[in-house]
Amino acid sequence: YAWAGQYLYDKKSWPEAAIAMQALLDHVPNYPDRPRVAFKIAECAERAEQWDDALAKYEAIVAADPNGAVAAEARYRQAEIQEKKKNTDRAIELYQQAAESGGNGDVGARAHFRLGELRAVQSQFEEAAKHFMRVAILYLHPQLAPEALFRAGQCFEQGNQKEQAVKAYQEVVKEYPDSEPAAKAKQRLAELSA
Repeated sequence: YAWAGQYLYDKKSWPEAAIAMQALLDHVPNYPDRPRVAFKIAECAERAEQWDDALAKYEAIVAADPNGAVAAEARYRQAEIQEKKKNTDRAIELYQQAAESGGNGDVGARAHFRLGELRAVQSQFEEAAKHFMRVAILYLHPQLAPEALFRAGQCFEQGNQKEQAVKAYQEVVKEYPDSEPAAKAKQRLAELSA
């Protein structure tokens, strides 16, 4: 069942992969890492764009073990689906839960980054900057941290906090000098000092 499920998953045969993985859960009750298999089944529904089914499956994972290793990612995926369904308030709520339950790992960093983006769109610049700064300071996420610092600087600027914006831009340049956000930060620093 596991081999067939993975084979079908790799071939992007989402409904068939989900059936094989569900058979694994049904017929091998002591299979290790059952939550990860359940997550893959939910992911199959998501990739097949069966949004309501995917949401229900992700919710079942969270309900079964709210503090489990897979729960934070399940919440994050629910938030992404809610965004696709244009349910921004529910998406924000779920991203917040993912950020809180994601610990200091990748899920927490991605959730805070997305919260920053959504708050910036809502013109809640101070709140957005806080989320971006969390990514940069608490998570030190190698891919997201430089962009998060730059985005925090933008939010500080839009919130009329020029001094904080300058500090954020300087931090990008200092800590990530070869990154694309550092190049953008240098440009903003030059413009702000003119």
